[in-house]
Amino acid sequence: MIRATQAYLDIADRHGLDPVHMALAWQRTRPFAVCPIFGATNVDQLERILAGRDVVVSDEVVAEINAAHKQHPMPY
Repeated sequence: MIRATQAYLDIADRHGLDPVHMALAWQRTRPFAVCPIFGATNVDQLERILAGRDVVVSDEVVAEINAAHKQHPMPY
């Protein structure tokens, strides 16, 4: 697994968050308009995504995400 991916999965795990919900909640912390594009290909996937619509990430989670991004700025 790519180290960057694992870093984000570890953050979600430490904070008891679904990684999908964490990513969507993090986007809402940005000071500009963001329109997430997700590729749900079945109802179960869509329900999982929508279940996180009210998730809010703490400042601590945002700080950890920012640190992970600094460690892996271009993981591809």
